[in-house]
Amino acid sequence: MAQAQSPLDSPNWMPIAEAHRLLCGLTGNRHMAAKDLTDAMMAEEDDKRVPAMRRCFVPGYRSPPAGAVLLEPDGELLPREYWTEHQLQSWTDATFVTERSNTPASIKGYAYFVWKPALARRWPAAFAPTPSPPATPPADQHQQRRRPGPKPTDDWPEEAKAEIVRIALTDPKAVLNPNYDALNTRIRADFAKANRWLPKDPKETEKIVREFLQRVRGLSPP
Repeated sequence: MAQAQSPLDSPNWMPIAEAHRLLCGLTGNRHMAAKDLTDAMMAEEDDKRVPAMRRCFVPGYRSPPAGAVLLEPDGELLPREYWTEHQLQSWTDATFVTERSNTPASIKGYAYFVWKPALARRWPAAFAPTPSPPATPPADQHQQRRRPGPKPTDDWPEEAKAEIVRIALTDPKAVLNPNYDALNTRIRADFAKANRWLPKDPKETEKIVREFLQRVRGLSPP
């Protein structure tokens, strides 16, 4: 089997939910953004196609589709034909890959990613790297100001879901048999460490954690 040009551990793999969120800024519509991204992943022209990859986070569950290139230990570079039978869908509370059907069911046990350089080529306004600010000389010690806190953002639910996916890739047990309180505390600690905004009330993020895992994995909250 041929080796993939896009290694599994590359930082250029972007969670598909995050790519969809950024594309919504261009389309102004979550359903249109999901359709455009699906079309890009199944484009016939190589220079227009956005490569997609998925990782299995459920032990023993992995079932690569025909034509996939395996990225060990748990990744699969998906062929464009995969998207003729599947599509990205955006619901009010999350973004999922589903089968093309009148009653679509989300694909469970996998986290999906897209190749950031290809996204930047196709939609530079949404995915082009942000220029670094010019360097400034260090301020006098007595003139240094306290670092401001994170700014409020309406995108925090999608960012929290993307964080759950990232945790699933490195620590599958945390989502296979979740302790919701512990997982919520872990996500809030990760956001605080990165100076990213979340609501002050932990119950708001815990609700997102429970609903997201229930929808993705078919769990019933305890």
